[in-house]
Amino acid sequence: MSELGVVVRWIDSIEVESWVREKELPKPEAAQITTLGKIVREGPDAVVVAATVSTEAEGDDPVYIGVLVIPRIAIQSITPIQEVPQRLGE
Repeated sequence: MSELGVVVRWIDSIEVESWVREKELPKPEAAQITTLGKIVREGPDAVVVAATVSTEAEGDDPVYIGVLVIPRIAIQSITPIQEVPQRLGE
């Protein structure tokens, strides 16, 4: 994958965090999510994406933050980043 990282487009569930009346229920649609990061692990059922990777803190042993495990069944596309975008939509 690209050294600059990837754009992962995937779907996720939507949680309603409080009691709601029937007329206030959300539409039966999945949330469309876009994640930018670097794929740091891959398995048959999921990919692991890290938003930030650093080798400065621990020498050659990278450290990660913003780590997200995304089930492959939820992934719509994975696109290598060719250049740093000015804005996400470009």
